[in-house]
Amino acid sequence: LSSEKKRKTFTGEIIVRFIQVFLLFFITVMFNSSMALILDIRYGASLVIIGLVMTLAGVSIMIYGGLLMKPLFKKIGEKRVLLFASILLILNFLAFPFMTDLWMIFAFIPSFVFSMVFLPSLIQSNITKAVDADKQGVVSGMTTNVQSIAQIIAPLIATGFIQIEGLTIGIIFLNQYELIGYLAVILGIGLFITLFFDLKRHSYLFSYEKSQIKSVESK
Repeated sequence: LSSEKKRKTFTGEIIVRFIQVFLLFFITVMFNSSMALILDIRYGASLVIIGLVMTLAGVSIMIYGGLLMKPLFKKIGEKRVLLFASILLILNFLAFPFMTDLWMIFAFIPSFVFSMVFLPSLIQSNITKAVDADKQGVVSGMTTNVQSIAQIIAPLIATGFIQIEGLTIGIIFLNQYELIGYLAVILGIGLFITLFFDLKRHSYLFSYEKSQIKSVESK
């Protein structure tokens, strides 16, 4: 490609996807960094139980990433998985403040991990589609920086909520778990909106899927 035909590196399209990365990693890091504290303080979980929850998360990652990702993409399509995972993330954290029993966390983890596995890979894929091959390294480095910013801020917010044990907003009191859950919901809605309009505006992202899905369905 000539220099005139090469795409700019930091376009509005790329910036929107960096925002998606930030929102997603803020949500996931906020929960992951505080999960052991929540299990201890909210549920009085023993070290063994905390270990079992972590193990469940690891097994779920292995199943989704190693066994289900390719079949799901082939059968349903990446676009549908992307939107479903973002909606599921919102629903999970809408329910989180009401998870008063320990067994509910064991139901929450596989559902949360689904979004944690699929969303980063699909958003990263969309980022790489927006730049030329010789700019992949630069964009990958910037993506890592955006993730790092979220990883710096999110644990402070989560542990801060747990430390203050709640916050009064007007006449409404929100405990620490409601603060974590509802903040994640707000960020998740922001993530879904940016994803939805990104897909609407840049239809090329998953244009190849229509023929693939029809081919699978016809078999």
